[in-house]
Amino acid sequence: MTTRAKPNPKRIVSGKIPSAAYWSLIERFPLRPLTTEWELDAATSLVDELIDRPKLDAWEQAYLDVLGDLLEAVEEELHPMEAATDGETFTVLREEKGVTQQQAALDTGLANSTISSVISGKRRFTREHLRRLADYFGVPVGTFAN
Repeated sequence: MTTRAKPNPKRIVSGKIPSAAYWSLIERFPLRPLTTEWELDAATSLVDELIDRPKLDAWEQAYLDVLGDLLEAVEEELHPMEAATDGETFTVLREEKGVTQQQAALDTGLANSTISSVISGKRRFTREHLRRLADYFGVPVGTFAN
């Protein structure tokens, strides 16, 4: 039979003694790698609960930060996000700016047919196109996948 070491509330970290609320979180859901779907779901529920609290002490916030990092790492591994295409990025930026495709083409000096071809995946923006679009939308050139 394995016995669990009891946390030492006298232990000093960063010059401060951990709060009772922090130890309660550790007992409820110890910080360690998440390896099962159940752990992932439980961690997500706990993060949601902590975010909804009106106020966290510094130790609770530190716990939330670490648990959030663990969740993010697992999510990236289990459910990697595919990079957006240049056409998808253009469409999102255009919608956020509140302009039509035709207006963006006029404002950047790009042919509307070029933009349409990129959106449909038939071609890619050139470096010059990307520079113009980045300037127009006020984003780094690296925002686009190209």
